[in-house]
Order: sequence, then structure tokens, then C-alpha cells
Amino acid sequence: VYPNYEDWRPENFDHSSGGQVALWNALMHSMNLPTIDLYFLTGWNKLNGVCDQLGIDLPDQPSPAVALGSADAALNDMVRAYTTFADSGRMSEQTLISRIEDAQGRLLYENYYTPAKLVFQPETAEQVTAILQRVVNGGAGQTIRTVYELKSDLAGKTGTAHSYTDGWFIAFTPDLIIGVRVGAMDPAVHFNNS
Repeated sequence: VYPNYEDWRPENFDHSSGGQVALWNALMHSMNLPTIDLYFLTGWNKLNGVCDQLGIDLPDQPSPAVALGSADAALNDMVRAYTTFADSGRMSEQTLISRIEDAQGRLLYENYYTPAKLVFQPETAEQVTAILQRVVNGGAGQTIRTVYELKSDLAGKTGTAHSYTDGWFIAFTPDLIIGVRVGAMDPAVHFNNS
């Protein structure tokens, strides 16, 4: 219970509590309590700085709930942020059209790409990717393997908003990043399960 945050009582999805768990295992199984502990160890300023580099706006007031995804981030912003893991710590700007050629193959338009900026060290991106591969292979995102039988080399992360107002899944390979959000425009609409 966090008295400084209106007696907030976060829980793990499975209602487990206590003990210690490795960070990779907590992320693999989408455990909330270790994530909140990490928030307090890291601190608001550091988290806000990293999110700023990733192009994700956090609320003005510090809140541990942002560690669980309470920030109002657009799917497009999250997909762009995940490019840092797929591209060795570098984040590129997204573009809709790379180039246009006519029927004879003559270039009519080519988009100029700004150089990708380094957000994380390559080793950090590699470690996070390895954890996110575990999410897909045996953790919260394993349905993509067991039910949908995708065999490709994927890393990814699931996300479920409080009371199932929406669900997220972002998956990536070094060449492709896919983000999906299922939800309603009205936050009063809830799903029965994840």
C-alpha cells in the first residue's frame, strides 16, 4: 500500500506477492510489483529522461503507476520506441513512404532519412531483446507460439490496462516491428479477459 499515492494497492495479475524475483522473470511474466520496485529504485527523473528520449510523454506529476503503463502513449509512439531494441539501441524516425518510382523504374520521390539516434547502448538493447524473446517463447506472450503457431524469431511484450480497458502487443524482429492495440474509444468499455 502506497499512502503517498492515495493508498494505491497494485497487485500482480496472479495476486502473488513477497519474495524476490529476477528482473527478466518479472518482465517475462508481466509482474507488477517488481516493476514498481524498479520504478522506486530508478526514480522518476531517470525514467522521465529515458521516456523523453524515446518520444513518450509522461504526466507532469511523478507516479509509480507509469511503470505499469498508465501514461497515455499512442501505439505509434510505442512502436517507434521499440525500434531501439530491434536496432541495437538506435531509434529512427518513422516514415510512411520510402520512395516512389514510375512504371519504368524512374525515381519520382525518395524520402530523406535523418540518421538514427543512439538511445541505449547496443548491449542494453541486446539484453532487453533477449528478455523479450523469453516473453514470446514462454511468458505472457507465448500465445503467439502456442495458439497462433508463429515460428519466426520474435521478441515482444504484452500489456493490459487496468480492468481490461485495452490490451497491447508489440512484437519485433531486427527487420520488422508490429504493434497492436485492442480497445474502445470509451474507457468505460471493458473486456472480460486479456
